[in-house]
Amino acid sequence: DTFFEKYGSKYIGIDYPVMLKSDLNLFMPDSEIIKLKAILQHCDIVINMLCGLAVTQKQVVLNSNGQAWRPHLDIEDVCEAFRCCIDWNFSEGRLLILNVGHNDNNWKILDVARLIQSKVEGCELKHLGQSPVDDDYDLINDNKIQDGADKRTYRVLFDRIHNILPDFQARWDLEKGIERLLSDLDRWMLDKTKFKQRDFYRLQQIEFLHKTKQIDDNLCWIK
Repeated sequence: DTFFEKYGSKYIGIDYPVMLKSDLNLFMPDSEIIKLKAILQHCDIVINMLCGLAVTQKQVVLNSNGQAWRPHLDIEDVCEAFRCCIDWNFSEGRLLILNVGHNDNNWKILDVARLIQSKVEGCELKHLGQSPVDDDYDLINDNKIQDGADKRTYRVLFDRIHNILPDFQARWDLEKGIERLLSDLDRWMLDKTKFKQRDFYRLQQIEFLHKTKQIDDNLCWIK
């Protein structure tokens, strides 16, 4: 078992979504439900979104030219970093900030999309404006992207955490993580209706709550 599967239900509070109460929790263990909930609540993270599109619609749709760089991190390596920090007797009396990840997991979004496409039979790679998926919803739109280019591009160095944090190693490479995620989504029978739910996309959900006057300009709940 993975660290997440062993300890997830113990350390992560479960607040079952309505969509899970009627079906999945009848035959899925808690660790599986936690993993699915964590993925669905972050559908707008690049890999989660593109894998969801590939599984539910056989299309990987990019909202930019895909030339921006992003660092990627698997949940197993996140858990491993927490475990190492808990076990570490750090006593220098100062705040220590460490980037968690591996240098090899800095990828261009276009290359990530191509990799995901290659893992799903019959999957197409398209750009926003070239696909009928555009007519279904605009959840993958991003107002920060202008003229097809995403200027938010960054590559991160992770040498420090491997040199300083005792016993830590980022073991999950991008391809292995994507293969596991695609397998999980297929096993969980993720469909288009569930994947398209607005409340799984952070920015769109915040905009909705603001427009419907449920939160104010400071993003605080309106009582």
